[in-house]
Amino acid sequence: ALDDADNVPPDCPKFDDTTWALPHDDTSAPDVSPDVLSSIFSRFALPTDAEGFDDIRYEWSPNSDAQEKLRRWIVIQKSAFLVEGLEPGEWFRSKLAAWKEERKQLREGHLAFNNKKGKGPSFEADANISGDLAGVGNIHDFDGQGTPLYANFRYEDWVLLSWRYELHLLVHGFATDAADDDIPGIHMGHVMHYFKTYFGVTCEPKDKLGVENIGDAVKLLREPVEFIDKGDGQQILHSSLEKETPFEVFVKGIEAYRRDRSRRLEAGDESAQLSFPRPTGKTPGKGVPFKAAPAGKGVTSKGSPSNSVPAKAAPVSAKALPGKAAPAKAGLAKAAIAKAAPVGAMHRVTGATAAA
Repeated sequence: ALDDADNVPPDCPKFDDTTWALPHDDTSAPDVSPDVLSSIFSRFALPTDAEGFDDIRYEWSPNSDAQEKLRRWIVIQKSAFLVEGLEPGEWFRSKLAAWKEERKQLREGHLAFNNKKGKGPSFEADANISGDLAGVGNIHDFDGQGTPLYANFRYEDWVLLSWRYELHLLVHGFATDAADDDIPGIHMGHVMHYFKTYFGVTCEPKDKLGVENIGDAVKLLREPVEFIDKGDGQQILHSSLEKETPFEVFVKGIEAYRRDRSRRLEAGDESAQLSFPRPTGKTPGKGVPFKAAPAGKGVTSKGSPSNSVPAKAAPVSAKALPGKAAPAKAGLAKAAIAKAAPVGAMHRVTGATAAA
Protein backbone atom coordinates (compact mmCIF):
# COMPACT_ATOMS: atom_id res chain seq x y z
CA ALA A 1 0.00 0.00 0.00
CA LEU A 2 1.12 3.58 -0.62
CA ASP A 3 2.24 5.82 2.24
CA ASP A 4 0.17 8.89 2.95
CA ALA A 5 3.00 11.04 1.65
CA ASP A 6 2.85 9.23 -1.69
CA ASN A 7 -0.93 9.51 -1.86
CA VAL A 8 -1.11 13.30 -2.20
CA PRO A 9 -3.24 14.28 -5.22
CA PRO A 10 -1.57 16.47 -7.85
CA ASP A 11 -2.42 20.13 -8.28
CA CYS A 12 -5.46 20.90 -10.40
CA PRO A 13 -4.55 21.46 -14.05
CA LYS A 14 -4.67 24.99 -15.42
CA PHE A 15 -6.49 25.75 -18.66
CA ASP A 16 -5.83 28.68 -20.98
CA ASP A 17 -5.84 29.50 -24.68
CA THR A 18 -2.90 27.17 -25.25
CA THR A 19 -4.75 24.15 -23.82
CA TRP A 20 -5.96 21.62 -26.34
CA ALA A 21 -8.97 19.47 -25.54
CA LEU A 22 -10.30 16.41 -27.29
CA PRO A 23 -13.42 17.21 -29.31
CA HIS A 24 -16.66 16.04 -27.73
CA ASP A 25 -19.81 15.34 -29.71
CA ASP A 26 -23.01 15.52 -27.64
CA THR A 27 -24.65 13.08 -30.05
CA SER A 28 -21.93 10.45 -29.73
CA ALA A 29 -22.61 7.04 -28.22
CA PRO A 30 -22.46 6.78 -24.42
CA ASP A 31 -19.52 5.13 -22.69
CA VAL A 32 -21.73 2.09 -22.05
CA SER A 33 -24.53 1.32 -24.48
CA PRO A 34 -28.04 0.90 -23.04
CA ASP A 35 -28.12 -2.73 -24.18
CA VAL A 36 -24.94 -3.54 -22.27
CA LEU A 37 -25.88 -1.45 -19.24
CA SER A 38 -29.29 -3.08 -19.03
CA SER A 39 -27.76 -6.52 -18.77
CA ILE A 40 -25.31 -5.74 -15.97
CA PHE A 41 -26.54 -2.81 -13.85
CA SER A 42 -28.39 -5.03 -11.35
CA ARG A 43 -25.04 -6.63 -10.40
CA PHE A 44 -23.21 -3.37 -9.72
CA ALA A 45 -21.62 -3.27 -6.24
CA LEU A 46 -18.98 -1.42 -4.26
CA PRO A 47 -15.72 -3.18 -3.27
CA THR A 48 -15.56 -5.11 0.00
CA ASP A 49 -12.78 -6.42 2.26
CA ALA A 50 -13.80 -9.96 1.36
CA GLU A 51 -12.52 -9.36 -2.16
CA GLY A 52 -8.94 -9.09 -0.90
CA PHE A 53 -8.29 -5.36 -1.13
CA ASP A 54 -5.51 -4.08 1.17
CA ASP A 55 -7.45 -0.91 1.91
CA ILE A 56 -10.75 0.63 0.82
CA ARG A 57 -11.18 4.37 1.28
CA TYR A 58 -14.19 6.55 0.56
CA GLU A 59 -12.81 10.04 -0.05
CA TRP A 60 -16.06 11.85 -0.89
CA SER A 61 -18.72 10.12 1.21
CA PRO A 62 -18.72 7.42 3.89
CA ASN A 63 -19.39 3.82 2.92
CA SER A 64 -23.02 3.91 4.07
CA ASP A 65 -23.83 6.97 1.95
CA ALA A 66 -22.12 5.47 -1.07
CA GLN A 67 -24.06 2.21 -0.67
CA GLU A 68 -27.35 4.09 -0.45
CA LYS A 69 -26.55 6.20 -3.50
CA LEU A 70 -25.70 3.12 -5.55
CA ARG A 71 -28.84 1.30 -4.44
CA ARG A 72 -30.99 4.29 -5.32
CA TRP A 73 -29.44 4.43 -8.76
CA ILE A 74 -30.16 0.72 -9.34
CA VAL A 75 -33.79 1.18 -8.24
CA ILE A 76 -34.20 4.05 -10.71
CA GLN A 77 -32.80 1.90 -13.51
CA LYS A 78 -35.26 -0.89 -12.67
CA SER A 79 -38.15 1.51 -13.16
CA ALA A 80 -36.63 2.82 -16.38
CA PHE A 81 -36.42 -0.62 -17.99
CA LEU A 82 -39.27 -2.88 -19.05
CA VAL A 83 -39.66 -6.31 -17.51
CA GLU A 84 -38.93 -8.80 -20.26
CA GLY A 85 -40.92 -11.99 -20.29
CA LEU A 86 -43.53 -10.63 -17.91
CA GLU A 87 -46.91 -12.18 -18.68
CA PRO A 88 -50.32 -11.77 -17.05
CA GLY A 89 -50.59 -14.02 -14.02
CA GLU A 90 -53.50 -15.97 -12.63
CA TRP A 91 -54.98 -13.05 -10.67
CA PHE A 92 -55.15 -10.79 -13.70
CA ARG A 93 -56.50 -13.49 -15.99
CA SER A 94 -59.30 -14.32 -13.58
CA LYS A 95 -60.21 -10.64 -13.20
CA LEU A 96 -60.16 -10.16 -16.96
CA ALA A 97 -62.52 -13.12 -17.44
CA ALA A 98 -64.84 -11.69 -14.78
CA TRP A 99 -64.73 -8.29 -16.51
CA LYS A 100 -65.90 -9.90 -19.75
CA GLU A 101 -68.85 -11.44 -17.94
CA GLU A 102 -69.68 -8.17 -16.21
CA ARG A 103 -69.57 -6.35 -19.52
CA LYS A 104 -71.91 -8.90 -21.04
CA GLN A 105 -74.36 -8.49 -18.16
CA LEU A 106 -74.22 -4.72 -18.48
CA ARG A 107 -74.98 -4.97 -22.18
CA GLU A 108 -77.92 -7.29 -21.64
CA GLY A 109 -79.30 -5.17 -18.80
CA HIS A 110 -79.03 -2.00 -20.85
CA LEU A 111 -80.79 -3.58 -23.83
CA ALA A 112 -83.54 -5.05 -21.67
CA PHE A 113 -84.23 -1.69 -20.04
CA ASN A 114 -84.33 0.10 -23.40
CA ASN A 115 -86.73 -2.47 -24.84
CA LYS A 116 -88.94 -2.18 -21.78
CA LYS A 117 -89.13 1.59 -21.97
CA GLY A 118 -89.33 1.66 -25.75
CA LYS A 119 -86.68 4.34 -26.07
CA GLY A 120 -83.04 4.96 -25.32
CA PRO A 121 -81.98 6.68 -22.11
CA SER A 122 -81.01 10.32 -22.02
CA PHE A 123 -79.72 12.95 -19.62
CA GLU A 124 -83.31 14.16 -19.18
CA ALA A 125 -84.10 10.88 -17.39
CA ASP A 126 -81.90 11.80 -14.42
CA ALA A 127 -84.92 12.32 -12.20
CA ASN A 128 -85.59 8.58 -12.34
CA ILE A 129 -82.07 7.71 -11.17
CA SER A 130 -81.15 9.75 -8.15
CA GLY A 131 -80.31 9.30 -4.51
CA ASP A 132 -77.28 8.19 -2.57
CA LEU A 133 -75.08 5.94 -4.69
CA ALA A 134 -73.35 4.49 -1.64
CA GLY A 135 -76.59 2.80 -0.62
CA VAL A 136 -77.15 1.08 -3.97
CA GLY A 137 -76.90 -2.68 -3.53
CA ASN A 138 -77.79 -4.02 -6.99
CA ILE A 139 -76.49 -1.96 -9.89
CA HIS A 140 -78.69 -3.95 -12.30
CA ASP A 141 -81.88 -3.10 -10.36
CA PHE A 142 -81.16 -0.25 -8.03
CA ASP A 143 -84.80 0.75 -7.35
CA GLY A 144 -86.44 -2.68 -7.16
CA GLN A 145 -88.38 -1.94 -10.36
CA GLY A 146 -85.89 -3.22 -12.89
CA THR A 147 -84.08 0.07 -13.48
CA PRO A 148 -80.32 -0.40 -13.84
CA LEU A 149 -78.04 2.20 -12.30
CA TYR A 150 -76.42 2.59 -15.71
CA ALA A 151 -79.71 3.24 -17.56
CA ASN A 152 -78.61 6.74 -18.58
CA PHE A 153 -75.10 5.81 -19.68
CA ARG A 154 -74.13 7.09 -23.09
CA TYR A 155 -71.22 6.19 -25.31
CA GLU A 156 -68.77 8.36 -23.37
CA ASP A 157 -69.76 6.79 -20.05
CA TRP A 158 -69.08 3.26 -21.30
CA VAL A 159 -65.69 4.34 -22.62
CA LEU A 160 -64.80 5.96 -19.30
CA LEU A 161 -65.90 2.85 -17.39
CA SER A 162 -63.73 0.60 -19.55
CA TRP A 163 -60.64 2.78 -19.24
CA ARG A 164 -61.01 3.26 -15.51
CA TYR A 165 -61.45 -0.41 -14.75
CA GLU A 166 -58.84 -1.73 -17.16
CA LEU A 167 -56.14 0.68 -16.00
CA HIS A 168 -56.98 -0.27 -12.40
CA LEU A 169 -56.53 -3.95 -13.29
CA LEU A 170 -53.29 -3.13 -15.10
CA VAL A 171 -51.80 -1.37 -12.07
CA HIS A 172 -52.53 -4.23 -9.68
CA GLY A 173 -51.85 -6.99 -12.19
CA PHE A 174 -48.39 -5.58 -12.92
CA ALA A 175 -47.55 -5.21 -9.23
CA THR A 176 -48.63 -8.80 -8.58
CA ASP A 177 -46.69 -10.28 -11.48
CA ALA A 178 -43.51 -8.20 -11.20
CA ALA A 179 -43.33 -8.91 -7.44
CA ASP A 180 -40.32 -6.64 -6.97
CA ASP A 181 -40.30 -4.10 -4.14
CA ASP A 182 -37.72 -2.07 -6.05
CA ILE A 183 -40.22 -1.44 -8.87
CA PRO A 184 -42.83 1.00 -7.51
CA GLY A 185 -45.17 0.59 -10.46
CA ILE A 186 -45.56 1.27 -14.15
CA HIS A 187 -43.54 4.19 -15.47
CA MET A 188 -45.55 6.66 -17.55
CA GLY A 189 -43.46 5.84 -20.60
CA HIS A 190 -44.24 2.12 -20.27
CA VAL A 191 -48.03 2.18 -19.84
CA MET A 192 -48.72 1.68 -23.54
CA HIS A 193 -46.37 -1.31 -23.68
CA TYR A 194 -47.82 -3.06 -20.64
CA PHE A 195 -51.40 -2.34 -21.71
CA LYS A 196 -50.79 -4.29 -24.89
CA THR A 197 -48.95 -7.01 -22.97
CA TYR A 198 -51.87 -7.52 -20.60
CA PHE A 199 -54.89 -6.86 -22.81
CA GLY A 200 -53.53 -7.89 -26.20
CA VAL A 201 -54.61 -4.61 -27.82
CA THR A 202 -53.08 -1.19 -28.24
CA CYS A 203 -53.84 1.68 -25.87
CA GLU A 204 -54.95 4.62 -28.00
CA PRO A 205 -55.86 7.77 -26.03
CA LYS A 206 -56.14 9.86 -29.20
CA ASP A 207 -58.55 7.55 -31.02
CA LYS A 208 -60.67 6.62 -28.01
CA LEU A 209 -60.68 9.66 -25.73
CA GLY A 210 -59.60 12.43 -28.09
CA VAL A 211 -56.55 13.36 -25.99
CA GLU A 212 -52.92 13.44 -27.02
CA ASN A 213 -51.28 11.04 -24.57
CA ILE A 214 -51.76 8.73 -21.61
CA GLY A 215 -51.08 11.53 -19.14
CA ASP A 216 -54.00 13.57 -20.52
CA ALA A 217 -56.15 10.43 -20.57
CA VAL A 218 -55.58 9.81 -16.87
CA LYS A 219 -56.48 13.43 -16.07
CA LEU A 220 -59.70 13.05 -18.04
CA LEU A 221 -60.63 9.87 -16.16
CA ARG A 222 -60.22 11.79 -12.87
CA GLU A 223 -60.16 8.59 -10.80
CA PRO A 224 -59.18 6.04 -9.59
CA VAL A 225 -55.86 6.07 -11.47
CA GLU A 226 -53.30 8.86 -11.40
CA PHE A 227 -49.62 9.45 -11.99
CA ILE A 228 -47.68 10.09 -8.80
CA ASP A 229 -44.18 11.53 -8.57
CA LYS A 230 -41.73 9.05 -7.04
CA GLY A 231 -38.81 11.44 -7.36
CA ASP A 232 -35.93 11.48 -9.84
CA GLY A 233 -38.39 12.20 -12.65
CA GLN A 234 -40.36 9.00 -12.15
CA GLN A 235 -44.08 9.34 -12.87
CA ILE A 236 -45.70 6.07 -11.78
CA LEU A 237 -49.27 4.93 -12.54
CA HIS A 238 -51.19 4.41 -9.29
CA SER A 239 -54.73 3.36 -8.39
CA SER A 240 -56.36 4.84 -5.30
CA LEU A 241 -58.61 1.77 -4.98
CA GLU A 242 -57.65 -1.50 -3.35
CA LYS A 243 -56.74 -4.50 -5.44
CA GLU A 244 -60.00 -6.39 -4.74
CA THR A 245 -62.36 -3.42 -5.07
CA PRO A 246 -65.75 -4.73 -6.34
CA PHE A 247 -66.66 -3.90 -9.92
CA GLU A 248 -69.89 -2.22 -8.75
CA VAL A 249 -67.78 0.58 -7.25
CA PHE A 250 -66.59 1.53 -10.74
CA VAL A 251 -70.13 1.65 -12.14
CA LYS A 252 -71.20 3.88 -9.24
CA GLY A 253 -68.19 6.08 -9.87
CA ILE A 254 -69.12 6.57 -13.53
CA GLU A 255 -72.73 7.35 -12.58
CA ALA A 256 -71.48 9.95 -10.09
CA TYR A 257 -69.23 11.42 -12.80
CA ARG A 258 -72.19 11.50 -15.24
CA ARG A 259 -74.44 13.25 -12.72
CA ASP A 260 -71.76 15.84 -12.02
CA ARG A 261 -71.36 16.60 -15.73
CA SER A 262 -75.15 16.80 -16.13
CA ARG A 263 -75.46 19.35 -13.32
CA ARG A 264 -72.63 21.43 -14.73
CA LEU A 265 -74.18 21.40 -18.20
CA GLU A 266 -77.52 22.52 -16.78
CA ALA A 267 -75.67 25.37 -15.09
CA GLY A 268 -74.22 26.44 -18.44
CA ASP A 269 -70.74 24.94 -18.09
CA GLU A 270 -70.04 23.72 -21.62
CA SER A 271 -66.65 22.35 -20.58
CA ALA A 272 -68.51 19.48 -18.89
CA GLN A 273 -69.63 18.14 -22.27
CA LEU A 274 -67.69 15.05 -23.37
CA SER A 275 -67.56 13.98 -27.00
CA PHE A 276 -65.24 11.10 -27.81
CA PRO A 277 -64.26 10.00 -31.32
CA ARG A 278 -66.59 7.33 -32.69
CA PRO A 279 -65.48 4.27 -34.66
CA THR A 280 -65.22 5.07 -38.37
CA GLY A 281 -68.34 4.24 -40.33
CA LYS A 282 -70.59 3.94 -37.26
CA THR A 283 -73.06 6.53 -36.03
CA PRO A 284 -74.72 5.01 -32.97
CA GLY A 285 -77.85 6.49 -31.45
CA LYS A 286 -78.61 6.91 -27.79
CA GLY A 287 -78.20 3.67 -25.93
CA VAL A 288 -77.82 1.52 -29.05
CA PRO A 289 -75.55 -1.43 -28.29
CA PHE A 290 -72.92 -2.58 -30.71
CA LYS A 291 -71.70 -5.94 -31.86
CA ALA A 292 -68.88 -7.86 -30.30
CA ALA A 293 -65.33 -7.36 -31.50
CA PRO A 294 -64.07 -9.94 -34.02
CA ALA A 295 -62.46 -13.00 -32.51
CA GLY A 296 -58.77 -12.65 -31.89
CA LYS A 297 -58.76 -8.87 -31.75
CA GLY A 298 -58.44 -8.61 -28.01
CA VAL A 299 -60.62 -7.60 -25.12
CA THR A 300 -62.28 -4.65 -26.84
CA SER A 301 -61.86 -2.60 -29.94
CA LYS A 302 -58.35 -1.31 -29.35
CA GLY A 303 -58.68 -1.24 -25.63
CA SER A 304 -62.05 0.33 -24.91
CA PRO A 305 -65.73 0.05 -25.83
CA SER A 306 -66.58 1.38 -29.28
CA ASN A 307 -70.23 2.27 -28.79
CA SER A 308 -72.93 3.09 -26.27
CA VAL A 309 -72.84 -0.08 -24.18
CA PRO A 310 -70.13 -2.64 -23.53
CA ALA A 311 -69.52 -5.12 -26.30
CA LYS A 312 -69.76 -8.85 -25.99
CA ALA A 313 -66.53 -10.29 -24.76
CA ALA A 314 -63.97 -11.20 -27.38
CA PRO A 315 -61.10 -13.61 -26.76
CA VAL A 316 -57.77 -12.09 -25.87
CA SER A 317 -54.77 -12.71 -28.04
CA ALA A 318 -53.24 -16.06 -27.21
CA LYS A 319 -49.82 -14.50 -27.33
CA ALA A 320 -50.67 -11.84 -24.76
CA LEU A 321 -52.59 -14.05 -22.36
CA PRO A 322 -51.37 -17.65 -22.43
CA GLY A 323 -53.40 -20.27 -20.64
CA LYS A 324 -50.53 -21.18 -18.34
CA ALA A 325 -49.19 -19.09 -15.53
CA ALA A 326 -46.34 -16.72 -16.23
CA PRO A 327 -42.84 -18.09 -15.68
CA ALA A 328 -41.40 -17.69 -12.19
CA LYS A 329 -38.57 -15.51 -13.38
CA ALA A 330 -38.41 -12.79 -15.93
CA GLY A 331 -35.62 -10.45 -16.89
CA LEU A 332 -35.81 -6.76 -17.47
CA ALA A 333 -35.91 -5.66 -21.10
CA LYS A 334 -36.30 -2.89 -23.62
CA ALA A 335 -36.29 0.41 -21.84
CA ALA A 336 -36.11 4.13 -22.19
CA ILE A 337 -33.61 5.52 -19.70
CA ALA A 338 -34.90 8.78 -18.28
CA LYS A 339 -33.59 11.83 -20.14
CA ALA A 340 -31.48 9.59 -22.37
CA ALA A 341 -34.06 8.79 -25.01
CA PRO A 342 -37.61 9.81 -25.92
CA VAL A 343 -40.51 8.03 -24.25
CA GLY A 344 -41.12 4.76 -26.01
CA ALA A 345 -37.47 4.07 -26.85
CA MET A 346 -36.67 0.75 -25.28
CA HIS A 347 -33.60 -1.35 -24.71
CA ARG A 348 -33.02 -4.90 -23.55
CA VAL A 349 -32.06 -5.85 -20.03
CA THR A 350 -31.99 -8.99 -17.97
CA GLY A 351 -31.58 -9.81 -14.32
CA ALA A 352 -34.73 -9.04 -12.29
CA THR A 353 -37.10 -11.51 -10.70
CA ALA A 354 -40.82 -11.55 -11.56
CA ALA A 355 -43.43 -13.91 -10.25
CA ALA A 356 -46.66 -14.89 -11.90
